Amino acid sequence: MINIITKKRYESFSPNVGISYKGTPSSKIFGSEVNTDARFGGKIGENLYYSISGRYLYKYGYRVGDETNAGNIGGNLTWDINDANSLSFDVSYFHGIINTSPNLLMEISRTGAMMSPAVSNAPSQSKQYDAGLGNIKTQQDRIDAVITYDTKLTENQKLQIKALYHFFRNKYLTNRQDLYYGRWWVTDFSQDGSYFLDTKVGAQARYDLTHNGGRGLFIAGVDSIYSIGERLMNMAYRFNISGQSAGHDFHIPLTANKWTNSIYAIEKYNFTDRFSLTGGARYENANYTGKREYSGISYGAMMCTRNGKTSPCAILRPDKDISANISNFALEITPKFDFGSSNVYAKYERGFRSPNPDNLTMAQSTGGGNGITRYVDTNVKSEYYHTFEIGSKAQLGRYVFVSGAVFYTLTENELYSYGSAHTEVFSIGNYGLTSRAGVEVFVEEAFFERSLRFNQSFTYIDARILDGSRNGTNMDGRRIPYVSNIKATLGINWDIGKHFSLWTQNSLTGAQRDVANKELDPYILTDLGLDSRFGDFTFTIGARNLFDATYFTYYNSDPSDKITGYSYLYAPGIQFFTDLRYAF
Repeated sequence: MINIITKKRYESFSPNVGISYKGTPSSKIFGSEVNTDARFGGKIGENLYYSISGRYLYKYGYRVGDETNAGNIGGNLTWDINDANSLSFDVSYFHGIINTSPNLLMEISRTGAMMSPAVSNAPSQSKQYDAGLGNIKTQQDRIDAVITYDTKLTENQKLQIKALYHFFRNKYLTNRQDLYYGRWWVTDFSQDGSYFLDTKVGAQARYDLTHNGGRGLFIAGVDSIYSIGERLMNMAYRFNISGQSAGHDFHIPLTANKWTNSIYAIEKYNFTDRFSLTGGARYENANYTGKREYSGISYGAMMCTRNGKTSPCAILRPDKDISANISNFALEITPKFDFGSSNVYAKYERGFRSPNPDNLTMAQSTGGGNGITRYVDTNVKSEYYHTFEIGSKAQLGRYVFVSGAVFYTLTENELYSYGSAHTEVFSIGNYGLTSRAGVEVFVEEAFFERSLRFNQSFTYIDARILDGSRNGTNMDGRRIPYVSNIKATLGINWDIGKHFSLWTQNSLTGAQRDVANKELDPYILTDLGLDSRFGDFTFTIGARNLFDATYFTYYNSDPSDKITGYSYLYAPGIQFFTDLRYAF
């Protein structure tokens, strides 16, 4: 949802400008990323405050051919009408052109011919910076706007009302890929002109009441958000069959809307100086509307012959309306005991996640061997989860802080989406039961009057499917894909005199499984940097992934989906960076 955060009031003219650079050993002369930003804030008259910010990003990606040009501008006006009332307006606009290529395929065609046998293109570190087989050029535009009215009704009562607008468009100016489509190897598979639009309009209201001499805080609110989703998928491909050209063009529009209305209430009450209880509830109703459409044409050797005449074949599916109304509720209760500089708490939360509008329908084969498909309801349910957590925080003396928690989450009807849309393996559904059990610990120590500081964290999580299937495969007992079982960090900060600080941040990400249940290796990342400050000028220099660890940002070893699955994408290796900033 929309979340514009700005510092709204600057009593005097307050500019802040900065530039940062990031590069890899394979960077061009301008590096792999140059980022500049500026912010200006101030005051007009007695009660009107303003701020304006802008940012420009040029990024030459770590993979061959990747390049991004993007920028955004934003602003805020805040009018303090009087001591009890204020009105503010926030707006921002983003525009970006992103050039990239597809993920690297696990298998490719030996000769590039339609029916040539596949050969392995398995991962190897030598391919870390390789481009995929194709070219994808995307234009992104985003607009966010929020009007906020704040009023102090009495000394103990506050009211906030917001009106908001959000617009996001992601359009493929060019999308050409070489890939396996069904059993055929297709070159220049096109999705040119395909796009996705997301528009949201809505209103929110929140009421705060402090009562019983400050012991209690009651919060209540209502939200109403109308989301309008629009997607157009254009697909076109050509290939040769026995020396004859053949192919298809597809035009697949989708409108998917969701109107969400919710009401919530939260109460935190301090019964004594040592014991407090927080409880809350939320009710939500979501109404879904929309439509799926589909049309296509067959060309060349795949054309139809009727009455001795050959012509392109029309491929049609019946339209499918999207219509549903789903209600959900959430609960939370948290008792907490304070003991001076430490506390112990217990928490129960019942939460939910309702389906996206496009999750409610999907394409399905009608059988009979003719390959004709239709749109059907998926009958997916909302996802519910129950979380139980016990934790504690403690300040031990002046220089040691410790926190920890154990938790268990049981989820009913966890939503999943699998495979590429409009393929035989694509499915949307619910797992019956999943669980996540774990422990997390954080420790921070300081020495030599806090000039030397250490921080460590450790999280262990066991995330499993307890009951469920996917595409007819029993998933009972499998680990939930792409959830690491261990995450550990170690940070060190050393202040060297008044002007310099040397730091390092290290992290271990444990093993995880992909959608085919293949285990991915753990990896360790080390960042190292030096901060310096001279008055209003700050300067940072350092390196990310200092030891050039190799790992993946995407990995899918399931060969049943060769369009958007069965591929991999390496993460960047070592990167050098610097950041300069001046705050007047």
